Amino acid sequence: MRTLFLMLFSTLSLASSSAFAASYQQVDGTIVDPIQRRTGGSHPYSGPNLEPFANLSGVDLVNAELIGANLTGADLSNAHLGGSDLDLAYLLGASLAGTTYLGATTGAPSYNASTDFTNAYSGDFGVSPLFDPVAAGWIFVPEPSTALLLGLGLTALAIRRGE
Repeated sequence: MRTLFLMLFSTLSLASSSAFAASYQQVDGTIVDPIQRRTGGSHPYSGPNLEPFANLSGVDLVNAELIGANLTGADLSNAHLGGSDLDLAYLLGASLAGTTYLGATTGAPSYNASTDFTNAYSGDFGVSPLFDPVAAGWIFVPEPSTALLLGLGLTALAIRRGE
């Protein structure tokens, strides 16, 4: 009976310790579970899963490996992302308002005109300069309508030149 109790207790302990690990969805639809640290091993973050349009306000994802994460439209306001690898992540239309330590992230995530960088800081809140995604090497993705207008304009110029 004691052995059965110990086995049941061990199983429940293992199940409960892994139940709180969070995952993230990559741009290609792959689920990464659990989130990893850049230095190896599982990241201690145990909040909501990181996915498009998720409410992730105030999350602490310091040194998280979020390569290719699809965070389109997610609310990352007041988040702490210092040391995180955001290479190839989609932050299109995401809110990064008040987020700190964006200058300490690595990689080249994509953003667009709808991405909110209001009061986002390169380092600590109010101490460092405001974050500049262009200077950080982030990739600006134009709105489809902007790309369409540009394409139409270039086509018109090519036709006119051929006349």
